[in-house]
Amino acid sequence: MGADDSLKYLEGRVLGGRYELQKLLGEGAFGSTFLSKQCFFGRPARDVAVKITKLKGMKEEAALEQFADAFHVARVFDELMDTAARGYLVQVFEVGIAQDLDRRGYMVTEFVRGEDLRRRFASFEGAIPENQVEKWMRELTAALAALHKMTPPLLHRDLKPDNVLLGMDSHVRLIDFGLAARIVKEGTAPGHAGTFSYMAPETLKGESVQASDVYSVGVMMYEALTGGLPFSDIEVSPGCPAALQGDVIYSKKRNLLAPSPRSTNPLISSRVDHIVQTCLAFKAADRYVDAAALHAALSQSAVPDPCDGWREADSRADEMLKRGALADARALVEDALAGLRQRRPPPAEPLFNLLRKLAEIAETQQDFRQAAEALKEAWDLAKTTSVLPNPRKRLLLVEKTSRAFATAGNPLFSRRYAGEADELRGRLPGR
Repeated sequence: MGADDSLKYLEGRVLGGRYELQKLLGEGAFGSTFLSKQCFFGRPARDVAVKITKLKGMKEEAALEQFADAFHVARVFDELMDTAARGYLVQVFEVGIAQDLDRRGYMVTEFVRGEDLRRRFASFEGAIPENQVEKWMRELTAALAALHKMTPPLLHRDLKPDNVLLGMDSHVRLIDFGLAARIVKEGTAPGHAGTFSYMAPETLKGESVQASDVYSVGVMMYEALTGGLPFSDIEVSPGCPAALQGDVIYSKKRNLLAPSPRSTNPLISSRVDHIVQTCLAFKAADRYVDAAALHAALSQSAVPDPCDGWREADSRADEMLKRGALADARALVEDALAGLRQRRPPPAEPLFNLLRKLAEIAETQQDFRQAAEALKEAWDLAKTTSVLPNPRKRLLLVEKTSRAFATAGNPLFSRRYAGEADELRGRLPGR
């Protein structure tokens, strides 16, 4: 048995005649994950993710141990009745040993297009709006609650932004159950597992409970809301042996109160500040007992997100347009716009984007008057808000508005917006 440093050379190979390994997505200490095509009768059918072990010559017992997480997830899918929560987990399709790849173990799962929360956090370059963080964490805790409700309960034990995917549909998916463990009859999941920055104090002692996962969610919430980690001032001396680092962090945390994210970001509500501090309590008994309790707290009196639903409407409208269902797409967008206009004040960015979508649909339907009116309203928003700061994009929008009114048979408005375009053009850099 041996291990290779990288499995990138496997790109282009076909595993078992069924999975074409197209692109290396990432590598860890134990294996590599590839974007792959699942083939039916030799023909590519759908995208999947294939994780392959670096170890060769695996026996069934070793593969069972290596991919124990796959069995956990498959069982959750089989038992879970909450269809919404199922949508926040990545489905496992197959586990086996690849005879044609030196008997390496492999696991095939659903492929989710998107990025992990680590990258999404970084893209904000600081604090993330509270309502967005709450939405992500409600979805994450819905999935996590399904694990905690199993008999015996299943703990993830490695919750961190790297292990939460954000799909193109703007919904999260909980992944990487490599450190997941069952609670035994003594009432805890034994063993020291996870990443120090996100690890609950009792996990540092090898005694994890459901509230240990809650602590990790609290760390993620704090990080998203403030742009930094809680307890960041705790340091371990460079010479401290790895085996003792957990004890050092534990002893330092026991004398500290859970930090308030609101003290760093005053825009955070007192309700969310309380939720985060409760998650980060040193004693497990002082936290939410499990993910279901945390999910309930996040769902209770949650601040409505004006952007909730508009991205889904936008995405669904795109799907309808691809199918040629123009009337259905238009009705969906018009309903979403009606809901946004009822808010005071209407949220500018969602309104702006849906107006441009409505203009696109109306133009395709040759309803040029409606297309022109939608573009006019979008341009009025661009002039009075910061939804379109780029001067060249602003010029393109007002030029398009002018052309739309010309096509709609309204030369007066067409000339008006052509004049505004001339003014913008004269102010462009380099002129």
